[in-house]
Amino acid sequence: ALGLTYPNDEAVEVLCGSSPDPDCAGRVRREVITGEDTSPLVTVNPANAIITRLTVLLQFLERDFPAEGWGQFLANGQPVWSRITIAGHSQGGGHAGFFAKLVELDRAVMFASPGDTGVAPGTAAQWLSLPNVTPAARQYGFTHVNDPLVTLPNAGRAWAAIGLGAFGPLT
Repeated sequence: ALGLTYPNDEAVEVLCGSSPDPDCAGRVRREVITGEDTSPLVTVNPANAIITRLTVLLQFLERDFPAEGWGQFLANGQPVWSRITIAGHSQGGGHAGFFAKLVELDRAVMFASPGDTGVAPGTAAQWLSLPNVTPAARQYGFTHVNDPLVTLPNAGRAWAAIGLGAFGPLT
């Protein structure tokens, strides 16, 4: 297991709270994950994006600790996403969910997230309805019913938009 540090100064919900852009949260998350210049609200270059930081870390671990098996997560120096589970809490959980829209992961696990909302009250953020590259059957959401930051109704709306409702009601 790896705990990755990445640019995470402002909460997506704070950055996008008053934005009229229906894809504000998706643009911010894409920039943090990939380093593509997709949002004026954050500045994350490719070298500091989650993908690059994870790639460089895995390359280091494979090179300096070959007996630990880190090479199984790389092919030609690049992550083998289908062998990697991305998990995160709160903002990191939203990134895990967005990651599942970009690549086919082994699993995506969202703890107390995502809390991204749409422009209209009571709606889920636009990115949540993007096609899943990681099948919904390999995505998981967990939260506490009394979480004050990502309320159960918000998380439930997000999970439904992702497609997790196909597996039954919230438990």
